[in-house]
Amino acid sequence: MPDEEIYRLIEHGEGERLEFKEEQVTAATLAKAFVAFSNRHGGRVVIGVDKDGHIRGVGDWPALEEKIRNAALNNCRPPLSVQVSRHETADGLVVVVDVPEGTEKPYSANRVYYVRDGLRSRIASRLELVQMLYQSGRFAYDRAPVREASFEDLDLERVEHYIITRRRSPLLVKNGRSPKEFLRAMGLLTEDYVPTLAAVLLFAPYPPRYIPQAGINAFRFRGNKVDNRRILDRETLDGPLDEIIADGMAFVKRNARLVVEMEGLYRREHPEYPLGAVREVLTNAVFHRDYYSPERVIVRIFDDRMEVENPGGLLGVSSVEELLARPRSYPRNGLLFGVGRDMGLVEMVASGIQRIISEVRENGSTTDPVFWADDAHFIVTLPSLWWQRHPSPDLNGS
Repeated sequence: MPDEEIYRLIEHGEGERLEFKEEQVTAATLAKAFVAFSNRHGGRVVIGVDKDGHIRGVGDWPALEEKIRNAALNNCRPPLSVQVSRHETADGLVVVVDVPEGTEKPYSANRVYYVRDGLRSRIASRLELVQMLYQSGRFAYDRAPVREASFEDLDLERVEHYIITRRRSPLLVKNGRSPKEFLRAMGLLTEDYVPTLAAVLLFAPYPPRYIPQAGINAFRFRGNKVDNRRILDRETLDGPLDEIIADGMAFVKRNARLVVEMEGLYRREHPEYPLGAVREVLTNAVFHRDYYSPERVIVRIFDDRMEVENPGGLLGVSSVEELLARPRSYPRNGLLFGVGRDMGLVEMVASGIQRIISEVRENGSTTDPVFWADDAHFIVTLPSLWWQRHPSPDLNGS
């Protein structure tokens, strides 16, 4: 990194991914900064610079280098691998420590878990710790027991339908387990026969009784923005996952407009939103969402677009661009995903995204779907074909 880049870096000031330290910093303080960055998206610690951005320089480089290594290897759990570089400037030696985003979150420094929050490193909340474990794949929330429920609370017809599907396997026919033993063998009941979150979501008649965040809140707004004064239709969709997907599709169909075009002597009709794409979006939203979050999946239909937002950011990739460029499946809820696949409800998530794009294009749209994500949410936006054919300057619906 040339000197001019160092100065530009310092000019930006401290932030979400940059922190300044002077040479007298302790190994414990460095470890706190390292794990805070690792538990988020990574960052840089610039040593030899005060909080106001003035270069103070580093005098004893060997001692500082040893301190950095000790902080990363001995004060951080799990140990961190950081990149250290030296930069001679006109105002003194500056040391830059590049800290990557961790792959084994959550990380602790001196037995305390930190996260980066704006200009500071703070202690992580219990919710943040669980979410990090959940996102790292070391905590399977869909296998967690729902202690308020029992096997008798599940819909036996749904359970038996699933078993029939699975027993197409000769091995499972030979095993001949009872429904209760079968679900336990599949991981849908715990060893003491308590339903897991996956079992409740798929087989309980009313999952929100035990999991309030299960379900979809759907809205049709007049205009192009969220405005509670302009709600044309709304519905709370509860029930097993297959039902809320079907009910969500019915809501969209009820609120969608038909696009009619004449091709020569023939009348051609197109839905505003292709139902295959709608089903794929809704399915991905309920199967791949973060069920530890207290939020629900939200469907918003506007005059010019439809949005489906689910709790839970990206998993297994660092950006939407990477997800689209390298289509692979990263199921957040492995058990739920596997059972849903067996039941014919869900397919591989990456192929689903490609199918959404293809369905929208084949329906005649000149605008592609938009995929957006941050740490806590994933949003799919489907463009309105009706709006493309009938644009209006009055998007506010007045």
